[in-house]
Amino acid sequence: MALTQEPASSDGRVYYHVTPKDNLHQILRHGLTPQLGERSVACGEPLPLVYLFTSLDSCETALDNWLGEVYEAVEEGGLVILEIDARTLQGRCEVAYEWACESVIPPGCILRVLDESFSATSLLHL
Repeated sequence: MALTQEPASSDGRVYYHVTPKDNLHQILRHGLTPQLGERSVACGEPLPLVYLFTSLDSCETALDNWLGEVYEAVEEGGLVILEIDARTLQGRCEVAYEWACESVIPPGCILRVLDESFSATSLLHL
């Protein structure tokens, strides 16, 4: 995968969320909603959260490894990466590569939608 340069924000709080493309229209309407998914329950996570990667590098590493395995049943091109402006959001960072948010991330915080090669995509083609 080829990385694009990460956008600069005044305090560096631009993060990334991977999701199947099928979820995109709902997310653009209602935002990212904290949930207790299968992986969270399996890890013993007690609270519904939205997980974001703190850099494109950490997002790419996850997709090339464990997250790619999680989404192996999704056809090629079936994932999108949401670039999130998290400056106004409350969350926590327990490990350097991951940030978790306990509240809904509104659609207005989505800066760009990237495809699996980390290129910005047009919403008209999704």
